[in-house]
Amino acid sequence: MNEAIKGQLQIARIIYIGLGIGQFLFYFFIQYIIKSRAVFFNADFAQHVLYLALPFLSVGGFLLSLYVGKYRKPKFLKIKEDTAKASHYRETAILQGAIVEVANLFAILSALFTFSYLPFVFFGLGLMMFMFLFPTEAKYLRYDSSNEA
Repeated sequence: MNEAIKGQLQIARIIYIGLGIGQFLFYFFIQYIIKSRAVFFNADFAQHVLYLALPFLSVGGFLLSLYVGKYRKPKFLKIKEDTAKASHYRETAILQGAIVEVANLFAILSALFTFSYLPFVFFGLGLMMFMFLFPTEAKYLRYDSSNEA
């Protein structure tokens, strides 16, 4: 793997780590608000709707991110230059991570609105999905391997 590709993957990893750190900072902030019981919202109003939407958004975000990777792959396979391929893969990985991150942030906000810890279960599942999508050299090579088949 050439240095240009490794550089693109390193940039993707750094951005991905930044997205993950942002989720954790937001999580800890909401944890603090819930523990201090600072009342900003009426929990009864939001609880029912959020509990119905949360599983669909969590699972839907993950499935959508997988679809985005599959949707963008044909364009990736048409690219001949290694640097352009690495850049395309980086953009795809960041887009996938951002989709899952939105679902995770929704889970954290649901915990804030409902003053409940149940949405943190979906945040944890989303975080595992987020880590599953983390861009690595092995995933890049696997993504590119179908070009040889």
